[in-house]
Amino acid sequence: MGHKYLKGSYTVEAAVLFSVMFFILATLVFGLFYIHDCAVSQSAACEAASAGSNFIKASERTKAAEIVRDLVDERRFMGSRDVNRSVTVGKKEVNAVWQGTYPMPGFSMGYLSGNRFSVRGAWHAKVLNPADMIRKIKGIRDVLTGGND
Repeated sequence: MGHKYLKGSYTVEAAVLFSVMFFILATLVFGLFYIHDCAVSQSAACEAASAGSNFIKASERTKAAEIVRDLVDERRFMGSRDVNRSVTVGKKEVNAVWQGTYPMPGFSMGYLSGNRFSVRGAWHAKVLNPADMIRKIKGIRDVLTGGND
């Protein structure tokens, strides 16, 4: 009689174990999708800010940053919704921000974060004028050498 009870206990243990493992694996997959969306938003912001700081004219900088902003749309994200993209081009700095929400299913996540995580990527790049930098370096060289080459 003791043998019959032991065979059934393995079935119950396997049912509990597999149901717990399923939820752990599902949480892991959703977590990896969230990390992917964070990386995409950060890389998109970095790409837009650096593209907007590479040109001399302000109109060219703005156009380049807007092209990158328009290329990175919601299709690159795996689960994020309501992604807002903003790029501001100033005279000395270019700022880019990608921001959205990632819905996380599950009953317990409602208590922790309202079932939504924030996905945000921001980057700023300094606008450098290479011609001015070269003139300054040559001016310092002329001061140090007395103007003789």
